[in-house]
Amino acid sequence: MLSPFPWIINEVWTSWNKSNPTAADIYDGSSPIRDFVLTVVSVNDVRRAPIMPVPPDVLVPPQGTLLEHEKLLNGTTGGGYIGMVRWPICDERLTTLLMESGSGIHLADIESQTGPLDQALLEVYTIDTTDTQDIVYRDWANKLQQMRLRKYGGDGINIFHCRTCGRIYGAYSEP
Repeated sequence: MLSPFPWIINEVWTSWNKSNPTAADIYDGSSPIRDFVLTVVSVNDVRRAPIMPVPPDVLVPPQGTLLEHEKLLNGTTGGGYIGMVRWPICDERLTTLLMESGSGIHLADIESQTGPLDQALLEVYTIDTTDTQDIVYRDWANKLQQMRLRKYGGDGINIFHCRTCGRIYGAYSEP
């Protein structure tokens, strides 16, 4: 099933809508993306972010303002759910959701192109806590390691891809 939205990869869209819902179920007017926070990536995020090639034939989210991006996410319809997520903005565009709580493109497939994503978590997570930066990144890396070992399904772990520069970013969401 093809995603009608360039900020959600086909594999995530298919996972969200795999029960083959009717058009009325998919387009009931409510967004599966709820309580998000648009987060412009920092200079440090860009510096740390691994790069994955951008396929030449993919749709790229449009450039825009934060208000325009907010309208796009709020206007997203379909099955599924992702909530309380910091959605990265890179190159003035929404990034594309590659993996949502373990669904979509598998972590191993992403890391086969980028190397480990242990430092891909958005820097804002180190600011919003009393934990040290080292602890925040270690916790993220530990969760990814558990996913690699198939001891953790990935609830609350999300991977995003900038479809212009190829950078990969990580963010938590409500599991």
